[in-house]
Amino acid sequence: MNYKFIIPSYQRYIKLKSLSLYYLDTQGIPKDKIYIFIRKDDADIHLYRLLELQGYHIIETQVKGIGKTHNAITEYFDEDEWIIELDDDLIDVV
Repeated sequence: MNYKFIIPSYQRYIKLKSLSLYYLDTQGIPKDKIYIFIRKDDADIHLYRLLELQGYHIIETQVKGIGKTHNAITEYFDEDEWIIELDDDLIDVV
């Protein structure tokens, strides 16, 4: 199955890295299956961009607001792709 994990994040690089990305790593999720949507005006954009060197997909947008961000994520992927959208402060999935 062709699935992707999607994480929108804005001004929460540390939470993303220490929580969600850490959790996905402990679950054996390949980094190339993880797409992180960030805003181009984020003060930590340089840190997010470094994640690309580690194998994550970084998608830069100018969309503001979580509702519009969710819409942009849906529009970014093809209709037949399976996406799993997560928060950037994920600790566990039950």
